[in-house]
Amino acid sequence: MKRSKSPCIGVCEFSHQNHWCLGCGRTRKECQQWKAMKPYARNIFLKELHKRMVQIKKKTKNSLIGLQRSEWSQELTLNTSDSKPQQN
Repeated sequence: MKRSKSPCIGVCEFSHQNHWCLGCGRTRKECQQWKAMKPYARNIFLKELHKRMVQIKKKTKNSLIGLQRSEWSQELTLNTSDSKPQQN
C-alpha cells in the first residue's frame, strides 16, 4: 500500500489561536497521530486541513495588513514631526 505523504512543510510554528501549525494546519496531537491514520481518515482530514489553511492565511493576511498600516502610520508620524518648522 502506498504511504500518504505528510502535509508538513517544515514550518512547525503553532502560534495560531487554535494551536494549529502555520505551515500545515495540524495540531501537535494530529501531527503525532498522522502515521497511525487509515487512508480514508487521512483523505477526510486533508480536506479539513485545506479549510483550516484558508482560515490561517486569511488571519495571517489580515494581521500583516494591520501591521503594514501600523508601520505606515508610524512612518507618517515620524515624517510629519521631522518637517515641523523650526522656531528661532
